[in-house]
Amino acid sequence: MYLRKLGQSITLKVFLVMLVLETCLAGGALLLFGFGPFGSSSPPMTPTLYLLLVGTIGIITALAAASIVDRLIVPRVSAIGYALKSAQQGNFLARVDPVGIQDELGSCAHQVNALIDTIKGYIEKLNELSRIGEELAGALNKDEIIRVIVEVVETQLAGKCVGIFDRDSLYNRSGLYQSYAERLDEEQITQLLSGQMVIDPEPKMNQAGGVAEDGDSVLLFVPLIEGDQVLDVIVFEDHQDELQITPVNREFARSLDRLINNALSRINTLKDITEAESKYRALFMTAVGGIYRVDASGKFEDINPSLAAMGGYDSVEEMLELVTDSTQVYENLEDRTTILTALEKNDRIRDYPLNFKRKDGSIFPASLSAHTVRDMQGSICAIEGYVADMTERTRREQAEREKMAAEAATQAKTEMLADLAQKNQQLEETVEEMRQMQNQLLQSEKMATAGSMAGAIAHDLNNVLAGLFSYPDLLLRKLPDDSGLKEPLQAMRTAGERAVGIVNDLLLLSKGTAQTWEFHELNVLVENCLQHVNVTGHNNESRSFQFEVKLCHEKVYIRCASLPLQKAISNLIINRLECRSQAGVVQISTELKDGHSTDQRIQGLNDALYAVITVQGDGARVEQEHLERLLLPFHYREPGEQKEQTGCGGLGLAIAWNIIQEHHGRITVDTTSDGSIFTVYLPISDELPDPVVEGESSSEDIRGSGSILVVDDEGLQREIAGNILAELGYDVFLVSSGEAAIEYLEKQVVDLVLLDMLMPPGINGRITYEGIHSRNPAQKVLLTSGFSQSGDIDATLAMGAGSFLKKPYTFQQLGEAVRDELARK
Repeated sequence: MYLRKLGQSITLKVFLVMLVLETCLAGGALLLFGFGPFGSSSPPMTPTLYLLLVGTIGIITALAAASIVDRLIVPRVSAIGYALKSAQQGNFLARVDPVGIQDELGSCAHQVNALIDTIKGYIEKLNELSRIGEELAGALNKDEIIRVIVEVVETQLAGKCVGIFDRDSLYNRSGLYQSYAERLDEEQITQLLSGQMVIDPEPKMNQAGGVAEDGDSVLLFVPLIEGDQVLDVIVFEDHQDELQITPVNREFARSLDRLINNALSRINTLKDITEAESKYRALFMTAVGGIYRVDASGKFEDINPSLAAMGGYDSVEEMLELVTDSTQVYENLEDRTTILTALEKNDRIRDYPLNFKRKDGSIFPASLSAHTVRDMQGSICAIEGYVADMTERTRREQAEREKMAAEAATQAKTEMLADLAQKNQQLEETVEEMRQMQNQLLQSEKMATAGSMAGAIAHDLNNVLAGLFSYPDLLLRKLPDDSGLKEPLQAMRTAGERAVGIVNDLLLLSKGTAQTWEFHELNVLVENCLQHVNVTGHNNESRSFQFEVKLCHEKVYIRCASLPLQKAISNLIINRLECRSQAGVVQISTELKDGHSTDQRIQGLNDALYAVITVQGDGARVEQEHLERLLLPFHYREPGEQKEQTGCGGLGLAIAWNIIQEHHGRITVDTTSDGSIFTVYLPISDELPDPVVEGESSSEDIRGSGSILVVDDEGLQREIAGNILAELGYDVFLVSSGEAAIEYLEKQVVDLVLLDMLMPPGINGRITYEGIHSRNPAQKVLLTSGFSQSGDIDATLAMGAGSFLKKPYTFQQLGEAVRDELARK
């Protein structure tokens, strides 16, 4: 109906257009030829007749044109419209008959027919793709997919399958025919390996939209994907130039490629799911522990055989049938409430201990772990869990504990035996150490006894020697140079000095000398000792010993009292010289040694560094019985014994031992086939000594003025001190006790007090100073004693006494000490 109306509308429009056009043309023609109201015809035509004539001509002409249009154009347009409407309704067999004039309508008819063919082709391809999709959806393996692909390509695209090649053959081109290898470039290979279908070459199209006849043969490469990789490629080739790669077929091929990839992906996914289900089902069925799943109401949905066996059931089916609610397996329902609360809060629970009830009602300990399964709304729809039978585990753990206990007992026994062996060794070492300490203690006690006796002797001798040592010095200053008494007095003074030296040795033995502790370099001390030995004549022409000296290269400083320490080292060297009457060699060396690496029998050494002095003399070895007593005081050889065998002991070695002990060091004596060796260990100092500024010796006169109180219990000492001080120009006052000194100073004032420290039976110097200081804190006091610098002397100096002067003293020493004390601020 619509097409009929369309044709009628076209005819009407043509009629009206032609009517207007032909009327105008007719009127113009009549006027041109002189017809009409204004024409030259005779008689002239009336306007009415003119219009009637013009209208008649126009109508006749328009009707003729409309008739022609209605017969020639309208049917063809109607046919085109009918064909399009039929195609719209799904009838793709309708066509426009292209008979007639080959004009624009004829061309339009051809295009309409081509359009309908194209639409029909698309519809057919879509239907085919739908069928293929359904067939691929039912494919269960890759072989079925390959069958579908080959069938579709050969039927729909008229291509022939020439082979299936694996991925490596494609990439390396080793398995492809040479012609195929030459057709693929790297970009196409990359496209294939990414899972996309490749058509090579892209077909040449003609102007009509078809494939050009001069195009090359076409190859179609279809990739087969498994997982994320292309494993195989199917190659199709045109069969007798029939491989139709039209635009429709090209889109069909691409859609087919997507369907193939989806099918392969589905098969791979299904395969993975099947394998996973099989694997997890196998794990589920063979797990040692019990695995279960319950729904939200508490009913078991699934359990494994292990859980059924734990509960005493013959099969899974029996347990699912008899246990209608999971609460039946709990001995204590509070456990289930606790588990559900924890799952609601945390979605999981691990190793919860509980008692599990068996089919027969018996109980066994178990451990439960579970997690929740929630639906889309977040509600718990199921609980999956694992139950471990702790009975067997407890049995295994008990066996393991017993095994470990047995191993521990064996290990403990082994360790105890080893510890006992170590303890025995330590006990032996301790016993040996105690023996050595006992020997050292015995030696120390002997030295202490000898020291106490030597100190007492030294004190008494100092008092006796005061006149012998000090008076000659005083008398020599008063005699004229040509006096005949000078030489006897000088000899007397020299004898006194030697006696004082012996007394000083006794004081060294008693640890009783007042010394100044300073930092000194080790090598310098040793060199001074060697010089002292040569100067004192111990190494004379008759014995002409040679010294082999090997000093360490490092500068090593020790804190020491230099004079006593040099005395000790010199005594060791002299001992080696005196043990032989003929010439020999004495070796002296210094080195650094770690206390930890020294001989373990040397007690009292820590891990610090020590300065080590070694003195070794060649000759006969000292016997062991004399070696152990060599460092004891007053050790002398018996009549008939050779000095080489006894080691020439005596006071000198005892003094050396005592001095080294005061320096926190150790001394050892050993004997070898080459002679005896003294080894001295002295702790070194990390501090560096302050630089010594050498000053010029003062030549200032020691004479002075002022009043001095001499306090001494010995009359001779008071007299000597008084005479020397009077000779020096001082006013001297003498008292014989500390009590008398305090009483004197309560009434009189003096510039200086010369105070003796030992004044038996009265108070000593310290108590005397306390009495003086309490009455006059500014009183200057100079301490003096013939015994030692004891604790009383140190305490008195700490309270404020000026300095200490050891007896016996010379004229010069007393004068300088008094002068310095009076000058002290």
